[in-house]
Amino acid sequence: MKPSKRALTILAAGALALAGAFYVRQRRAACWVCDRPFHAGMTAKLEAGLFWRRTCCLRCALNYGRQNPGTVKAYRVTDYATGRWLKPEAASFVVGSDLEPCHAMAAQRVEPGMEAAPRWDRCVPSAIAFADIAAAQRFQGGHGGRVVSWAQLGGP
Repeated sequence: MKPSKRALTILAAGALALAGAFYVRQRRAACWVCDRPFHAGMTAKLEAGLFWRRTCCLRCALNYGRQNPGTVKAYRVTDYATGRWLKPEAASFVVGSDLEPCHAMAAQRVEPGMEAAPRWDRCVPSAIAFADIAAAQRFQGGHGGRVVSWAQLGGP
């Protein structure tokens, strides 16, 4: 094999390996940002670079965008009632309800016999999306929180 052909073959094999690793990362069953599991009806995704990346919740996606300015081109949220993807500008959100499946604020041991309570969690308070404002208000009636728009939520 000629040196140029060999180099091209190695380059192609490397590109395929990278693409395969990236594909596996995108298809995994955990949040791309925090590695927590996905939750039905609450998943979000963000467009960063050439790909859409799934997150466990909208808060995780928004915090990623705030911590990495200019990297997120667009967001999508899951309608809690139907499980369908929608643009966040078209959604109503229930913020701060009692439903917080990503919640990881349990006390942590820092030394034997001592515990420390976390002060911040990227996924709290929850922000649950609804395509229909009436559905958001019904959910709020049973779970608390407040109903807000994308702009009120602080979406970019």
